[in-house]
Amino acid sequence: MDGSERDRFIKDRPDGPHLLLTNGGTQVGYSEMNVFCRKITQASRCSRALEVIVQARWTECFDSRVQTLLGENTHLSSTKAKMMALKEACRDFAWTEKEMRNKM
Repeated sequence: MDGSERDRFIKDRPDGPHLLLTNGGTQVGYSEMNVFCRKITQASRCSRALEVIVQARWTECFDSRVQTLLGENTHLSSTKAKMMALKEACRDFAWTEKEMRNKM
């Protein structure tokens, strides 16, 4: 879906985007809305699939970072090494620990 097609259905407002029930002043038909919904759903599925792949790779990197921290700091417990890696990720993501746990 290109920008002009999106603009036919979505109106940006200061309080966020709103779905329009009209297209150029005429009411959007049921079939046209079905097509629009299908396109959004397909794009959402693709984005979600990519998100799952990236998160799986991130988890591998996180586990590797924990092992590196344990190797560099033999006095650390596994839990403390995980917390250190989590804090590093939170800084990089600019998220709180709660956000990181909920999203990743």
